[in-house]
Amino acid sequence: MALTRHSLPDDYEPPKAPAIFGSEQRTRLLLLIAVLGETYPAELAKYAEQSISSVQLTLDILEREGLISTRQLVVRAVTLNPVYPAAKELKAFLLRVAEGYPAYREIAEAIRRRPRRRNKHL
Repeated sequence: MALTRHSLPDDYEPPKAPAIFGSEQRTRLLLLIAVLGETYPAELAKYAEQSISSVQLTLDILEREGLISTRQLVVRAVTLNPVYPAAKELKAFLLRVAEGYPAYREIAEAIRRRPRRRNKHL
C-alpha cells in the first residue's frame, strides 16, 4: 500500500490502535498527532477515516484534558501539548506504541513537511 499526501488507495484502512486512552479513536488521533507532529483536523479525519465533526469533537475533549494544544492559523493546527506535565514522556510513549503498527510509519513517510525548492520539476 503506497500512501500519497493527496489520496489514499482504495484498499486503505485506518491504522489500528489499542484503546489505551479510553477509546480506539482517541488513541488513534493521539498516535497520528505524535507521528505527524503539527497536523490539522482534516488530515486527521482523512487518515482515521472519521468524519471531520467527530474528529473535531474528540480534539476538543483532548484539548480540554490538556493532552493536545491547538492554534488558529488559516485552519486549526493541532500538536501534542508541549506544556503538559509529562509531555516528553507522553510523546515518547505514543511513538513507541506507534512502532508496533507499521501503518503509522507509512503515513508519516507519505507526508512532505518541508517546502519544495523553487522551480524544481515535479
